Amino acid sequence: MIFRSMSHPDEIAQRIKQLRGLRNFREIGQLAGVAAGQWHSWEKGKNVPTLRSVRAIAARLGVDPEWILEGSWTG
Repeated sequence: MIFRSMSHPDEIAQRIKQLRGLRNFREIGQLAGVAAGQWHSWEKGKNVPTLRSVRAIAARLGVDPEWILEGSWTG
C-alpha cells in the first residue's frame, strides 16, 4: 500500500469521528483496540494516529487505511 499524500489532520479527525458513529469512546476504543482517551484525542484533532494505529484500526473496523488517511482508496 502506497499513500499518495496524507490529508490535513482535521480531515483525518473527521473520518475518525465517522468511524465511531453512535458508539461512545469506550466502545470504539475496545472495538478498535485503543484507549478511549487516545481515540478522543484523534477525533478532536489533538493528535494524528500513527500509521501502525491506522492499519490496526482499519483491520478491526473493516475499512481501508487509505480512506482514513486520504479520504479515498483505489481498492
